[in-house]
Amino acid sequence: MSGLKGVEITDIAGLSQPVTKLVEVVFCGIGKLYEPTHIVRMAKAKAKEIEILSSAVNKNFNLPLKYDDGKVLIDSTRAEELIKRTGNRLVFQEINKQQNIDSVISNAYENLKEEKTVSEEPVDKDWILRFFNSVGDISNQEMQKIWGKILAGEIKKPNTFSLRTLEILKNLTQKEAELFTKISEFVMQIGEKYFIPEDLDLLLKYDVKFKHILILEECGLIKSNLIEMTTNVLKNAYDCIRTYDLICIFRAHSNVKLSIAVYRVTEPGQQLLQIMEKKSNKECYISYFKNLKNKIKDCSISVHQIKKIISDSQIEHADEDLIIDG
Repeated sequence: MSGLKGVEITDIAGLSQPVTKLVEVVFCGIGKLYEPTHIVRMAKAKAKEIEILSSAVNKNFNLPLKYDDGKVLIDSTRAEELIKRTGNRLVFQEINKQQNIDSVISNAYENLKEEKTVSEEPVDKDWILRFFNSVGDISNQEMQKIWGKILAGEIKKPNTFSLRTLEILKNLTQKEAELFTKISEFVMQIGEKYFIPEDLDLLLKYDVKFKHILILEECGLIKSNLIEMTTNVLKNAYDCIRTYDLICIFRAHSNVKLSIAVYRVTEPGQQLLQIMEKKSNKECYISYFKNLKNKIKDCSISVHQIKKIISDSQIEHADEDLIIDG
């Protein structure tokens, strides 16, 4: 397989294409070729080294100082000890960073090992370097899983996650990630646009508050200012709103312009939605669609369970209308 921008990996026979590409990306990012057996065990902690170095650092916070002629100076007679302390600190930090990187790579491997093929398009080198520069500081295990999914997703399909998304994720806490996961249960889609309905009274029933939207706006994932999501439905034609498992179909009796007030999910937010576990608050969705049915004129509305998504324009759904009595 061809390598990344001049790097060519040849001695990894027996690996699947997705795992081979992972090995190439890791080599490009940190300059080390992980052997296949190491991929499985690379996230195991070097516990004894960490324990020894941590103890050394914790016991040596104070600099060797002395008072001389009205000045506070570093005691040069103890410079060797200071150098040793500095070395211990740097080694300790680098071991921690490598552990974090190894854990993320291991998570990426878990997401790729069952894949048969991935895109042959190479992952951008700048993206790889930014990615590995970021994950060295990620020690939270749940966040490492998210970063692993990001790496696996970019390997499967390059240009799926932007540099801006990496920067946002780098500053995201586990609590903020959990909040976004919760909010994702209420995300809807028209075409390629993702949004959350502005019905705060309805969302409040499920413990989603406006302050949560404001928090996620600070994170760069949602816009708190209401906008009008508009779609034109032609006479005798239809348009739809999708969730993860439901489709709401609008059928117009005359040419209709539908406008729905929403909170928009940003582009980085949309990208992160791709790696999140697909959960749907069906009860909330159906209540929302019932409210729409009562408000929108010159248009019939029906909601169906999605059976299969063939493409963005081809969706197989059940015949039963879930709000026929709405």
